[in-house]
Amino acid sequence: RNQAVHCSKLMADNRPVLMPLLANGLAKPHALIASAVQSTVTYTRTKIAEAGAEAQVEAAKIQAEQMAEKELKVCLPPWQTLSEQFSILEAELKRRILEIPQQKFLFTRERATQVPRHTPVLPGCLPMANAAIDADSELRDLRFRLVPQRLSEEEFWRCYFWHVANVKCELCNDFVTANHARREAAHALEQEAMEASVKVLEEVDLSRDVENDFALELADLDKEFELLVG
Repeated sequence: RNQAVHCSKLMADNRPVLMPLLANGLAKPHALIASAVQSTVTYTRTKIAEAGAEAQVEAAKIQAEQMAEKELKVCLPPWQTLSEQFSILEAELKRRILEIPQQKFLFTRERATQVPRHTPVLPGCLPMANAAIDADSELRDLRFRLVPQRLSEEEFWRCYFWHVANVKCELCNDFVTANHARREAAHALEQEAMEASVKVLEEVDLSRDVENDFALELADLDKEFELLVG
């Protein structure tokens, strides 16, 4: 009995020390849980931020590629604006476009005002205009003679690209017309001698496919002009 009384007294005397220890022991699991939750939140936020950064980098890369492609496209001279599958027409298109500066009467203030565009072609057309000047000495000389004495920079390039659009549309129409005539001739031949013309008709079928594809590239004059000047 004396021993029990002694133990009770000992516990009573050490109560101020034991209670904080017990409290800390009970609180420790809660602290661990809170710490784990905080770590998970921090980790999740970091991963979200990294994913967002990667998405931004990828978007910037795509944008840079698109801008580089656009810059390359507009820095080409106007006779290189045909699609690759119709590059067979490029030599003829270049020949016709290079003849434009030889016809000085095409460059007048009156012609410039007739171009159906309400906004300036500058500075949108400058990359292609510079490419044309670099490749065409006659165009460069003509611009030197006319600008600014007789025409403004805006008026000069309005005239030039309007006539380029004309030339390109005419060439496209010539191509389609020639294919149409070739197809009609083949059809007449078919009526006269079906068996003898089988090979010819196969070749015409191929040209008809090219024509149908090329028709997708044709545009009216206004649309072609807008594509050239940007």
